[in-house]
Amino acid sequence: MVKTLHHIFFLKKSRNYEDDQPMSIYLRITVDGQRAEMATGRQINPAHWRDGHIAQKRMSDDLRELQSYLHALEEKLSAAHQELIRENKTITAETLKNKYTGASEKARMLVPIFQKHND
Repeated sequence: MVKTLHHIFFLKKSRNYEDDQPMSIYLRITVDGQRAEMATGRQINPAHWRDGHIAQKRMSDDLRELQSYLHALEEKLSAAHQELIRENKTITAETLKNKYTGASEKARMLVPIFQKHND
């Protein structure tokens, strides 16, 4: 049973970041203290961002579109969580991230790894 499940959007600087440059928005999923992070593929100017949310009383159309995109990501994350519950799978930050992104976990066995290496 999952004790805690949280998610937050945060900004991450690139290595060659300069002032007043847009920053990438990332999503961090935390389940029972274990974290998984992924990029949302969107960017925002840090002046428009406060504590994990877009901080503007009067938003431009671009900021409204970005806000609705982030809400859609939250809904998709919630749907992935509900699907894992229905499937009776162990819920960790990594399994939730994989379900959310559609990545499948492949079981790696030792013999196929050696066979691939030898071929």
